[in-house]
Amino acid sequence: MNDDLSKYPHERRASDERRDEARDSGDRRQMVHGVRLTFSGTIQSVEDWLDDNCEGDCSVVIAGMSEDLLRKTVEVMFESNTDRDKFKANAGKF
Repeated sequence: MNDDLSKYPHERRASDERRDEARDSGDRRQMVHGVRLTFSGTIQSVEDWLDDNCEGDCSVVIAGMSEDLLRKTVEVMFESNTDRDKFKANAGKF
């Protein structure tokens, strides 16, 4: 019986040290404050608002879209909760 469950048993795996460095880098943990927004405006309007009003880093990811493409659901992630709260207060503009 072969105990190797890897699809590619001869494939070289990343070392534990390299994986730990990626975990400790903090880059993926930087934007921890998020909002899910469903709206009928343009994603560009959301991105423009973020560019004009946020002091820290932020990102927008499309989470879903209606079949007629009119309603979009996006996840907006923020580095600071202050920027997130500002966005939530203005979410009706989109």
